[in-house]
Amino acid sequence: MMAFILWQGDPAANADIPPPSVTIDRVEFGDGVITAHVRNNGLEIVKIAQADINDRIVPAAIEPSKDIKSLEEAKLVIPFNWLGGQPYEVGVTTSDGTRFAALVVEAPTT
Repeated sequence: MMAFILWQGDPAANADIPPPSVTIDRVEFGDGVITAHVRNNGLEIVKIAQADINDRIVPAAIEPSKDIKSLEEAKLVIPFNWLGGQPYEVGVTTSDGTRFAALVVEAPTT
């Protein structure tokens, strides 16, 4: 019983799996939607599990797929009634639970 409590598992089992590296490159504000362009900067395929705005999980259409290959990009279209001039934190969570976010504000139009 004591060995089971102290054993942490095989540290080499996950040593070759690099952590995901995702960036939110661009965010666009449209009529009733926020569109986020997400890039996988890592070497492994990343699966987007969910999107959130200001820590509130929201539905999102992900194009072309939830699975983003290395150095490729996906577009998340999020239905959201936003207010101009207000800051929003747009976040994505990968299937391994890692969350990435960007704080954005609509740029004023001239």
